[in-house]
Amino acid sequence: MAGSIDSSKTTSRAILVIVGILVLSALTYFSFKYFSEKQANETNLATIEDLSTEILDLEEKILDMEEAIEDQNVELAEKDKLLEEKYKEIEAMATRLSQARKEDKTKTAKIRQLESRVTELKSLVDQYSEKIGFLTEENKILAGQVDSLQEIEGQLSEQNLSLREKNLASAKELEETKKIASALKTNNFRFINVRKNGKEREEEEYSKRRLYQLKFCFTILENLITPSGAKDVYLVYENPDGTINTNFAEGYSGQFVHNNTEKNYTVKTTIDYNNSDLELCIPYAPEEENTFQSGLQYVSVYCDGRLIGQGNFMVK
Repeated sequence: MAGSIDSSKTTSRAILVIVGILVLSALTYFSFKYFSEKQANETNLATIEDLSTEILDLEEKILDMEEAIEDQNVELAEKDKLLEEKYKEIEAMATRLSQARKEDKTKTAKIRQLESRVTELKSLVDQYSEKIGFLTEENKILAGQVDSLQEIEGQLSEQNLSLREKNLASAKELEETKKIASALKTNNFRFINVRKNGKEREEEEYSKRRLYQLKFCFTILENLITPSGAKDVYLVYENPDGTINTNFAEGYSGQFVHNNTEKNYTVKTTIDYNNSDLELCIPYAPEEENTFQSGLQYVSVYCDGRLIGQGNFMVK
């Protein structure tokens, strides 16, 4: 009987020990779980506070970025780079907030508030991005306009160059025209025989036996373009054989330059030209009497380095 009682007591003690162990284990488990969850919550709370601080810093950075975007001295490429950096930071912040929501169900309202702030920041950056896009398109339009203006400027430059060349050509042509137009002209040639007695006789043909001295008369025509003033007039009297009649002994004859070549002249005179018609007679006496050749005689008149008139008469 006593043995049965002792066995029962032993069993009861064993059960109590097991129960105690189980209770202690449960207490230990729940205590560990409580403190673990408490530490996790405290850690997550700190994380949320850190996120809140970082979001505040991000807001300040974005506001600072606005100044750079508004600054016209900052290149568009640099502005695009700033926007890209802020988009990455916002995306990283949203990812961390999503992770914090999963880890702490008790702070959903706080996390949602932070997510709302991040969304607002993204919206603000989107506005800046739209503005940059607008500026980029505007710059493209302006660049196109600049290219168009440069093309027009190039065309105008070519036109101006062409006009300058035409003006130079026209000026040169005008100068040549003026040069040609300024050349004096003569007409109404008359050839007069001056006899020994001083009488003058004009005939259609002359006998060389009766020729003593000659007087060459002609009209220098009006010219309003040629410069007025003193001018040397050279007369060249050619025989039928092409030789030039001269009288160096009496000082009638000499040489002048025509077409870069020295040429003998028969007689020279100086006139005072006033741009109007001028009647001129130039006397000539040969070195020897009766030296005239038979045939057609030629007379050429030069002035200012140009041939200004020609005439002829017959001697038999």
